[in-house]
Amino acid sequence: MSNMQIFACLNNSIQAIYENLEDLWNQITDDFNENSLHERRRQTIQCKRHWYKLNHRIVLFDSMWRRVRDLYINGRSSDELVSRALDLYKSETNKSFKDLNSCNMLRNEPHWNWINFLVIRQ
Repeated sequence: MSNMQIFACLNNSIQAIYENLEDLWNQITDDFNENSLHERRRQTIQCKRHWYKLNHRIVLFDSMWRRVRDLYINGRSSDELVSRALDLYKSETNKSFKDLNSCNMLRNEPHWNWINFLVIRQ
């Protein structure tokens, strides 16, 4: 997922998410398409699929990072924890985690946490 898609997701209000998830996705798609080249325009279903795939990978990596953080409470730098979490991700999924930039953008974003909370509830 491009940074533009992430920003489009984060720039829409939490209230809109709670009221009507479909309207939110339409707005995200509109925001993305307004800020993208014509040949990169997407339909709502494409934005949704891309977001859910990315979100799944980030949630999985975040859970592994938290496991590593909890295991090594003291004496580890942030970079070391990330490196160990990347190793853990690769050992458990047999894939490299390639969404670290997106993860760093979203990890502490309250809006991202709300999106996950509300989507899980549906």
